[in-house]
Amino acid sequence: MTELLTCENIYGELASPYSLDTDVLVAIKSLYLEELAITYNSKNGKWLTNNKVPVRKTDYFNSKFAEINLTKVKFKEIGYGQEYVYALYLPIARYNAALNDWKLYPIKIGRTKNLLTRISALSFTGPGMLVPGVVFRTDNAQLLERELHKVLNFNRAQINLSGRKEWFRSNIITIENHFNVLIKKGGI
Repeated sequence: MTELLTCENIYGELASPYSLDTDVLVAIKSLYLEELAITYNSKNGKWLTNNKVPVRKTDYFNSKFAEINLTKVKFKEIGYGQEYVYALYLPIARYNAALNDWKLYPIKIGRTKNLLTRISALSFTGPGMLVPGVVFRTDNAQLLERELHKVLNFNRAQINLSGRKEWFRSNIITIENHFNVLIKKGGI
């Protein structure tokens, strides 16, 4: 559920883009304790819906991923420096992964000195609108990008696309974890 909300929350309009886990937990707590709309079976570890509770009308909206305005997209920035190493994804691919409970989806790991210009250029020539899941700031983007690629290649995460070696099967949390391990090792 958090992953789906993250896909829909590209603009950070639901709340802060970093408080979604808290927001989901508060909503589940309300459904469980206050509204009695869901119950938990501790014997089999499954959540059940209570069909006797009246269902509130919910306004669902269709995602308009094709209409994303890059200047308004919210994403996590980690580190300091003048250069960027980015983890970009196609919102629809991440959304489909979340709907199908897949842990991995295609992510492009690259580097640039001008983030928004680079993302716009990639989106124009690539498979569709790409958005950053996480961006690492550094003064040595070439080294950081190379080290992230090494780790992902070692884990056999690379997606074989002709002439493109920056696409991997991964997720944003895994990319952040790889970055943190590289930072702890030093040299980046």
